[in-house]
Amino acid sequence: MSDANKVERKGAQAILATFMQMTRHAELAREIQQARLKATARRLGAVAEPSEIARLQQQLDLQQSQEAAIEQAVRRLHKRVPQLASFAEAGLTYEDYAELGLEKVVDKEAVEEARLRGEEARGRAREGGDAPPR
Repeated sequence: MSDANKVERKGAQAILATFMQMTRHAELAREIQQARLKATARRLGAVAEPSEIARLQQQLDLQQSQEAAIEQAVRRLHKRVPQLASFAEAGLTYEDYAELGLEKVVDKEAVEEARLRGEEARGRAREGGDAPPR
């Protein structure tokens, strides 16, 4: 494997690892936000003082808008999952995906197809044809 291929492969691994880390953090943020919402709603139900009710209601409203933003981010990340297999064009194998914890979200055949496309493109590039895949 040439130095350029090693760099491309390492770059693809880094992007996938970053994706996994972002997804995990987004999922954790969603769980924490849901717990905050439930706690605030419980507190709101137990309060009788009007000023405290108004304060907690405002807090609950803010938390709901935060929850919507987090939920949107999680949905965007989940929509990107089908595209993850394409990083195999950089030479990644299904085992590389498994090491990153992605074996349950990518299709083994899709990874293999992308890896073969990448090999073919690099072969054409070596022969003076097309540029390697990006």
